[in-house]
Formats: sequence, structure tokens, C-alpha cells
Amino acid sequence: MPKPSFGCLVCRSRRVKCDERIGGCLNCERYGASCPGYQDRFDVMLRLRTPLVTGSPQAQNPPSPRRDDGQTVEETPRGQQMLDGAPVTWDNAYRTLEIRRPLHLHSDDVALAMHYSSYCIDFSAVWSPEQIQTQGNGCLFSAIKVLGNISRLQRWSLPDGSATVWKDYSDAIQLLNSALASPLESRTDSTLLATMIMGAIETKAAPSRSFDYWEMHTKGAAALLQLRGPNQVTSRLGSALFFQTSSYMTTVCILSGQRIPEDLHRLRNATNPLLVDPAHPLWKYQGAMFRITDFAAATRTDVSQLEDQEIQHIIVDALNVYEELQAVFSGADAAWQYDRIPSARFSSLVDHEHVYQTQLATQLWNGYRTAVVILCTVVARIAKRLPSQVCLDDQAQAFLNNAAYIINQVAVDTIAAVPRPPAALGSSHNPGYGSYARHAPVFQETQPDSQAVPYMHGCPLQWSVYFAANCEFIEPRVRECLLDILENAAKAMEIQQWKISAEKLRLELRGVPK
Repeated sequence: MPKPSFGCLVCRSRRVKCDERIGGCLNCERYGASCPGYQDRFDVMLRLRTPLVTGSPQAQNPPSPRRDDGQTVEETPRGQQMLDGAPVTWDNAYRTLEIRRPLHLHSDDVALAMHYSSYCIDFSAVWSPEQIQTQGNGCLFSAIKVLGNISRLQRWSLPDGSATVWKDYSDAIQLLNSALASPLESRTDSTLLATMIMGAIETKAAPSRSFDYWEMHTKGAAALLQLRGPNQVTSRLGSALFFQTSSYMTTVCILSGQRIPEDLHRLRNATNPLLVDPAHPLWKYQGAMFRITDFAAATRTDVSQLEDQEIQHIIVDALNVYEELQAVFSGADAAWQYDRIPSARFSSLVDHEHVYQTQLATQLWNGYRTAVVILCTVVARIAKRLPSQVCLDDQAQAFLNNAAYIINQVAVDTIAAVPRPPAALGSSHNPGYGSYARHAPVFQETQPDSQAVPYMHGCPLQWSVYFAANCEFIEPRVRECLLDILENAAKAMEIQQWKISAEKLRLELRGVPK
């Protein structure tokens, strides 16, 4: 299969590599040209896998083309063509092929194209089904195939519909269980990623039980992470999987009110000697998220049941975590920052929107906002229900007084960070976001990737919107906007889980005044 070109028309015509930067590529900026935008990845993948059938008048004794069922494709005589009113050109003057059924696309090709189009953010290497099937025992490709076919079923059509998906799902489960039972296969990148993909599959297939399935598979992935040991981060792919799996585990713990497992803390400490820069935003973000998760689990007790000294300790601890969160992007290079551009998308509520340099920066900023909302909600509840004046220093007292204001400011930033539909997940995936390669590595990369697997990305924006909308200190008009975003995301961005979250919130917030 030839290497696909997703770049803009200008770069492709000049035969130069396009960086596919959001808002227009760097080459067009250098040329002083208006960047025409980028091709749809799903369409490109399908075109590359589709055979081209042409009829040449000069061909001598050409073989009779055959369909998938073995029958010969019939030729339409020129006279019949003219009777049908078809235009006659030099290319079709002698004969025209009449293909009575669509050209065959193998289901594996379509499923993989759907996966690349909807879930991948790193296109440095686009692999064929044959190449991915060689990774591990095949459980990775089986999981990818199921996830791709679910998206295909939801967006277009799939032969035999749900029956095909369930058969593929059964095959994927068997292969994954076999990999997990093997001491060798259980440590591979493909098995870890397949475990995470199965969680995404079951979230799509059974949304009413998505949190249960997600928790089960994410904990399984975390166990694999610990089994792989600290040296897993010394390859680029291993480092990415380490942070991604840890992030998923953090979300599960926050939702269930649990602390980060001690084994995960020990694994993080074990990777510390392998760091390139301890001030790397991704490393600092992970540490801050571990702290906020443990803080949230420790403060689920009713405030009215606590002594003044305990409340004082909670507020001071919250302030320390907040300062750690604020320091995540301190001193970071421009690739981690975002631009504010004027916008009227959200009427008078937000007069700007955010444009991020990379997908990873987008993820971290939205995860940061989720953590701030969770943290400040605890503090704002204390400020609201505080039975007596607790002795605090000026900085802690100011944080206590401003907690509700901080929540609303972060909620507004969350709205501004919502991407436009063409830049969202799905067939209109905007390649302007860069890949992980645009950021400096977190760990010393002393070994190459042991396997070639496509990256997936989560969607932290969902949680920043969800937790902000669910916060009792959010202004009514801001909450309504956030709920609308959740409800419309299923249509505009094809993220069904957002719609489920919105329905759950609407039900819980029925008694909340607007």
C-alpha cells in the first residue's frame, strides 16, 4: 500500500512534506499562499485501498475483469451507450466497463481506516492490516477491528450489522484472554493497548454500564502497567502508554472516590531516575493528578462532621495542590500554550476561543481544568457550610473566599476550549494538531519501539465539561451552555458518551433553578 498523503494541495503539488498545522501549514505561510486545508483521512485511506479500473483502447486482448463472485463484468456496446444518452469521449468511444456492484473493499481495510480516522493522533506511520496483524498474538488488530466496525455501523452501514460486531468482539476477547495468560505476551505494547481499546469498545456497546466496564478494563490495564516495570518508559511508545494508562486510572479513581493504588505510586517513583527533565509539563501534570485524586478520596466526608483543625488542614492541603496544578505549565515552551482568538460562537458568554498547538497540550489543559473544578468544589463547599471562622493565613483565606469564582472562570475557559466540529473526532478529524513528537521526550529514550501500534487519544474535554456542569457553584447560564455542549457533541463530534453524560446531568439537575 502506498504511503498516504494527508497534506494540503499546495504542499502535495510542490512535493514537500506538509506539517498540517492547525489554521494553515507552515509551508503555505512561507510561500505567502492561502492554505487550502487538508484531506479527510478516512477518504484517503479508502482511496488507497480501492483498485482503479480503466479501459484502454490500445490494450490488446485484455483479461476479462471479474467480480468478487467470479462472474465476468459485462461490456456495454458503443451503440447502446449512445442510446442511453451517455457522453461519448475518446476514452470511452470503444468500450465502457459497466460495474454492476461496488468495487470490493475488504472489511479489515475499512475497519482500520475508521480507526485511523476517528481515534488516532499520530500519523507518522500508517500501517496496513497485514502489518498490524503481526503485532503480538493478533489481539490488538482484533480490538481495533471491533472498534472501527462499531464506528462504521454508527456512521454508515455494515454488512450483517450487529451480528458482525458481536462475532468480531468474541474473537477479540478470546485473543486478549490468551495474551493475558501468556507471561511473554502480557508484557507487550499490543496487549496493553488492546486492553484499553476493549474498554472503549464496551463503553460504546453498553453505555448504561460504561463506567463499570471502563473501571474493569482500566484496572486491568493498570495491572499490566505495573507488570511491565519502570523500563517500559524508555521507548517512545512505552512512555505514551504509561501516561495514557495512568490517566485512565486516575479518572476511574476520581469517579469511584478511590485513592491511586500504591503500586502505581511506586511505579512512578521507580521511573523518576529515567527522567530527562523533572519540570516537563506531562510529568508535573501526572504528579498533580495523583495528588488531586487522593485529595478527592480523602475529603468525601460531610464538612459539618469535621473539627475546625481538620477543616483548616483540608484548606491548606487544597491550596498546596492548587499551586502544584498552576505550576504544571509554568516555564513550558510555546508548544504547550494556546492562543485566544475573537469568537462569537457562544454569544455574549465567551467572546473568544482557544487554539492549541498540539493534541497533547489540549488534553493536559482540559485535564487541568477538570482537576481545578474538583478541587475548588470541595473548598467552596467548606466556605458555604463553615460552622465557624477557621483560623487561616491570608493566602489560604483568599483561596477559600475565591473558590467559587475560580470555578466559574475555569468553566468559561472550558467552553472556549470546545473545538469546532471540523476539528473534532470523526470523519472530519482536523490534522492540525501535532503528534507527540512535537514535544520533548519525558524520559530517556534508550530503546526503539518494540512494536508499531497506532496511538489512541482519550477525550479529557468531556470530563472538564461534565464536572463543571455538575458543580453547584456554576452560574446558571454557564451551566446551560455546558449542558448544550454535551448534548450537541454527540451530533457534531459523534461522541455518544457525551450525550449520555448530558442526559444523566439533566436528570440530576431537574430541581436546580435556572
